[in-house]
Amino acid sequence: MIKEFRENSGTVGGAYAGGDLILLTTTGAKSGEQHTTPLGPLYRDDTLYVSSFIEDKYPAWWYNIKANPQVTVELRDKTYRATGEVLEGADYDEFATWVLANNPLLADFQSKIDRPMPLVVLTLNGEV
Repeated sequence: MIKEFRENSGTVGGAYAGGDLILLTTTGAKSGEQHTTPLGPLYRDDTLYVSSFIEDKYPAWWYNIKANPQVTVELRDKTYRATGEVLEGADYDEFATWVLANNPLLADFQSKIDRPMPLVVLTLNGEV
């Protein structure tokens, strides 16, 4: 899927045909190696954020961003330097309240798990 994304300016087929995707590249918290993950971008007005539907644990990219918030985001045919912010505390509570009221898929997911869903805001800092 990563190869297809890059060869087609962010467009992919299959289950993701017609949907938006980003490629998020993080630095491994333990390995220090680069890891690229396709994710569906979510928006709160102009704020780009990502989450995950993994039920039993937080995704590796979440831990990676906690350890090193400098990331790369590929969006359509552009690549950006970006900063990831793992939301916690009051920032998390406020944002999660909005997400649960405005995103039925994440609200349904949150109702099925015993931990807070992961929420990460991505701030694009300029094209690479």
